[in-house]
Amino acid sequence: MKIALIGKGGMLGSDFSSVLKTTSHTVYALDSADINITNPQSIQSALKTLSPEVIINCAAFTKVDACETEREKAYAVNGTGAGYLAAFCREHHTKLVHFSTDYIFDGKKSAPYLETDAPNPINHYGASKLAGELAILETLDTHYIFRIQWLYGHFGPHFIRTMVALSKTRTEFQVVEDQIGSPTWTMEVVKSVISALEADAPYGIYHLANTGYTSWHNLALFVFEQLGIQATVAPQTTDQLSRPAKRPLNSRLNIQKYLDLGLYQPATWQEAASTYLADDGASMIG
Repeated sequence: MKIALIGKGGMLGSDFSSVLKTTSHTVYALDSADINITNPQSIQSALKTLSPEVIINCAAFTKVDACETEREKAYAVNGTGAGYLAAFCREHHTKLVHFSTDYIFDGKKSAPYLETDAPNPINHYGASKLAGELAILETLDTHYIFRIQWLYGHFGPHFIRTMVALSKTRTEFQVVEDQIGSPTWTMEVVKSVISALEADAPYGIYHLANTGYTSWHNLALFVFEQLGIQATVAPQTTDQLSRPAKRPLNSRLNIQKYLDLGLYQPATWQEAASTYLADDGASMIG
């Protein structure tokens, strides 16, 4: 396949780039200097001559709290930009892989969310990502929308890296215990998506994460135990944390639709996190 990867410098895009380079696919990796997805002319200029069969869009504005104040940027990148890519794909008969989020849901459901559950975002990040989903659905049939969550990876800032960095100067923490979801390693997302593309999986929306669920509090405890870091981690509630953007308490995603494809099977969140920490833990501690 000829694949155009957009957002190669981000946490997810970096891992896509490194893995795709080891495959037989022809890959054109682009960053914000090469393409501006909020500008249709830039999209045409960057992609038309490449004639990709697949576009993997990892470009996103993912700073959840910043989206509350930088709303114009959030909706331009996460919403309008996704629609512009879908329009290009429709015009050039190209497949589109796009990433959405658990934050399109309000977190009030008592069970894990299905792809068919009605979205109801409670912050502007979630609303902007939902706008992107709707723009794609209205424009393009040949799409894969993967709703992912709680990402960590080899590149960029994320919860695990932040906690380990803070542990160098602190031994006591308070971490939220009433938000529940699936910590998800970017490499697991990459392998799953490539597997779906190579198998010509049915188009549509899929929930994708490592299996099993936990809280941010329990994840912090797990990371510190795995790395032998001595620290006290006290639980706190989301209300006590008081962040600018509201967070859904139930972020659990039901990934059975993806699992039923019989393709690459994501590991449990514990297995994935253990492997990641074996790879990156020493460098983070050092």
